Amino acid sequence: MPSLDVVLEALSRAQITVADLIISLLTSHQYKEDYLVVDLIQRSADIFDAFLQPAESRDKFKKCSLHLLNKVYLQEIQTLASEDSGSHFGASHTSTKQLEDFSLEEMVETMRARAPYWFSLLGMIL
Repeated sequence: MPSLDVVLEALSRAQITVADLIISLLTSHQYKEDYLVVDLIQRSADIFDAFLQPAESRDKFKKCSLHLLNKVYLQEIQTLASEDSGSHFGASHTSTKQLEDFSLEEMVETMRARAPYWFSLLGMIL
């Protein structure tokens, strides 16, 4: 196996940073089945743990992770709140039958299915 120095030198000669390489590999459909990309995805937890090891990168990684999670939560909340989600309640347009048929359990299952990460966060908070 070539030493890391050889790999880094090859990237330098190609004028590609490690970050650019990883981003390209993960976003290109051409390489999505490549064993290197599959390995990268399978070992993502190890990679994230490695970012937490040096104290210099720990806070930055936590901030980036939180920013990404917030985007996921926001997307899920927007999905739940969209008019076509079936979650809208308009008192002026609601019939007695609709109120009688309302099921909190059904609403919870819908939320769990359409916003799993948001639902998980709510479960941890509550």
